[in-house]
Amino acid sequence: MPQNTERLGELLDSLVPVLVERLHETGLGEIEIERDGAIVRVRAEDLGAPVAAAPAPSAPRGGTPAAAAAAPSVADERRHPVRSTAVGFVKLAPDIHVGGKVAKGSLVATVDVLGVAVEVRTDHGGIVAKLRCATGDPVEYGQELFLLESVGEGKL
Repeated sequence: MPQNTERLGELLDSLVPVLVERLHETGLGEIEIERDGAIVRVRAEDLGAPVAAAPAPSAPRGGTPAAAAAAPSVADERRHPVRSTAVGFVKLAPDIHVGGKVAKGSLVATVDVLGVAVEVRTDHGGIVAKLRCATGDPVEYGQELFLLESVGEGKL
């Protein structure tokens, strides 16, 4: 079983970046491919787009309105922003690109603060879903650098 898991991991590492690139180039909504009995499906999704909220529930007659707290979706729980740890100029690690795999605790960027490199490490593992900046960009403390999306139940 571990050998199958390892082969699947290698398959995902090689296919996901290529499929993400193809989605971007072609404008397709989804690509699915089957290799060695495994099916890999990649779906285009604008992770930065606002989500329409459902209308607030009506108050019962003579009562007060119920609290309309929006519950996060399962997809929202899988998305993790990686934020700047300082004010300065960002330098992304070479392997940070859309579709790139990131392990929990990885050094993913540095922020140059008056010639001192301040590290940016991840709190979660996942696949880079969306870049919010590029190497050389000025960034503020707490600014989102990129968005990670967790894949499956296992940690990357």
